[in-house]
Amino acid sequence: MSQITPSQPSAPGVQRQITLPLSKAVEIAYKSIRLRLSRSLLVTSGIVLALAFLVSIQTSEAVVEATRGGGGREGGEETDITWQRVVYTMKDKTLERKAL
Repeated sequence: MSQITPSQPSAPGVQRQITLPLSKAVEIAYKSIRLRLSRSLLVTSGIVLALAFLVSIQTSEAVVEATRGGGGREGGEETDITWQRVVYTMKDKTLERKAL
């Protein structure tokens, strides 16, 4: 265990102060950083998962809309191009997984 020693009072109103050894201060700082780092990683992973969920919903809506022919919108050629991009992207991801 570390030793805590009282220091000399520097002002008449200060009765007694405790000095903390450097090793104990470093230990407390390390534990605090480690604790906060795990919390920040947890929050960051939650945000990333939420964004991934939202992007997947948007993508699935785009696929459904493109499959239905634009959902009643005009501009079928634009919808065809969007659908081709979605299929091409999905095909690339499938090929990447098979290569691994």
